[in-house]
Amino acid sequence: MWAEQRGIHVDQSELLCKDGCGYYGNPAWQGYCSKCWRVRTRSTQPDRQEYGPSSCPSPAGGAPLTFSKFEEKKNTEKGRRVNTMRRLFWGSSPSPPKKEPSESQIAALKAFQSLQPGDFTNFLKLLRRPASQNLQSRCTAFLNTMEAYHDLPVEKQSDLVQDFYQSIAGHFGSLPEEQTVQMMEHIEKLIMTRLHKWVFCHDSSDDEQKDLVLQRRIRALKWVTPKMLRVPFKEEGSEASDPFLTAITAIIEMDARRTPQDKLTCVSKCSQSVFQALASSSSEPANADDFLSGMIHVVLKANPPRLHSNMQYIIRFGLPHSLMAGESGYYFTNLCC
Repeated sequence: MWAEQRGIHVDQSELLCKDGCGYYGNPAWQGYCSKCWRVRTRSTQPDRQEYGPSSCPSPAGGAPLTFSKFEEKKNTEKGRRVNTMRRLFWGSSPSPPKKEPSESQIAALKAFQSLQPGDFTNFLKLLRRPASQNLQSRCTAFLNTMEAYHDLPVEKQSDLVQDFYQSIAGHFGSLPEEQTVQMMEHIEKLIMTRLHKWVFCHDSSDDEQKDLVLQRRIRALKWVTPKMLRVPFKEEGSEASDPFLTAITAIIEMDARRTPQDKLTCVSKCSQSVFQALASSSSEPANADDFLSGMIHVVLKANPPRLHSNMQYIIRFGLPHSLMAGESGYYFTNLCC
């Protein structure tokens, strides 16, 4: 009986990447996962350069137009700046030969391996040791250069951060995959805590305008009730008794966090609270359709500040594995829907 009343249904296959790789897709990447999206985007870049404005002839069939020359010079200058930054971080060769780690580097990796999950304080202490000087120098150089080039378009900055993640992951290549993921989460926190003020809601994006539009739309839907969404909800007549209050609080707190991983943790906490609220309000176990309805109710009730900007910040600067798979990836994909 209850199954017939459910008004919101999303096929779980619709949440997966359109390329069929098995990871979660995202509307910001036109339904692809971050990995497939970057492959597709970069594979089209040579075509755009070859057939761009700079290659258009003049009406008389002679030299290119003056505007085309300007565009070509502008694009060349942008490319030179980005390539210069990349060479500063990991050299000019796209695939440099791997060097055998020294004894000090092996000792440093063993020390990192002993860290407990989420122990960022001791990670910073280990990073200051002489054995970790190479890793610390690379992170410092990257941060200083990113701050110097903070006026680059936010999509370019996103590409540079993601390339840096990929490059720095090789430093922990000898560790087990689970510990490599933990180390990369520490690296993300180190990098994005510093870069947050430069790249969040960047001037080159329209995130701020979209935030205002989204907030007005959510405010206009204030009349929507849980019953309309087919959300099992016990009316108690008191705000304090709202079973979704913890979820509402978690998603509002997301805006106060500075790193993508911490913001994603708020999304996970919110989603888990939604499942708990559904379980307490109904005798039947909650499924994916119930969860989506509950999440919509939470978003409408909370009207989270800068929701669009926070989602884009996670997409642009978060670690790919956190968005492409696992529990956090599933929760985030549902929220982006």
